[in-house]
Amino acid sequence: MREGEVLSLVQHPSIVKLIEAVDDPAEPYLVLELFEGVSLAEILRDRGKLSIEDAMTVMHQVCHAVAAVHEVGIVHFAVTPGHLIVLGCGPLRVSPVKLIDFGPALPGSGRSDVYAIGETFYECLTGVPFEGTFVDELCLEIPRTLSRVIRRALSIDPANRFANAREMLDALGAVDWFERERASGIQLRAIDSIPSGFR
Repeated sequence: MREGEVLSLVQHPSIVKLIEAVDDPAEPYLVLELFEGVSLAEILRDRGKLSIEDAMTVMHQVCHAVAAVHEVGIVHFAVTPGHLIVLGCGPLRVSPVKLIDFGPALPGSGRSDVYAIGETFYECLTGVPFEGTFVDELCLEIPRTLSRVIRRALSIDPANRFANAREMLDALGAVDWFERERASGIQLRAIDSIPSGFR
């Protein structure tokens, strides 16, 4: 499925907007919205990892965007830090995020994207790419309910993952931010600063 066709089906604040698909006989091309920002991959290279609050704010937007894709029967197939653009130069907790690069998108199972979301979430929280093993020592400060959500997304067996991004988003909404069962003992406040229009 061509990228322009996919983008014409999906409209969401956290997805790059298609302005026009030009069917030029010599070389067809797409006109996409222009915005300034940096990729999540660049941010992770600079910072190493994100705070839990920043990671949740970013990944909530990612899940919303991918859920919109899944709801039209499409799978993005390329949800990576390099394809997530953080707009502006303010704090991450109030920065809009855009999902780009729909070239690989095709009809399919949302569980593939769920795994990719899990990989990205893991890297945001630990500062290292996921390599097939959930390293507990890197996740001591992560609330256990959040850890369980990410572990499920990263299940080797696709049948054990969330069926789609909407299911994962619902699970994130049930994360207990005030649980005391974590080694650090740090109390985290609930996420309440997701940018308006991106929830």
